[in-house]
Amino acid sequence: NGTPLTDDTFLVLFNASWDQQVFTLPPASLGSAWTPVLDTTESTGLPVQSSTALPAGSAYTSSPRGLLVLRRQQ
Repeated sequence: NGTPLTDDTFLVLFNASWDQQVFTLPPASLGSAWTPVLDTTESTGLPVQSSTALPAGSAYTSSPRGLLVLRRQQ
């Protein structure tokens, strides 16, 4: 019917190293903040800070051998 479909935007941070790694989140022009939704370093898969948004452009230190999925906030 021509109706545009939209969805959330996700960012995946993958650390295959045995050491912590620092990632820089995208700038505010791509989203004001990023909310963790999945963290493979937690036994439940749920991020410890699931309700805490990380500001755009901020640094995030990942755990070794982990994957973090974040959802963009407009």
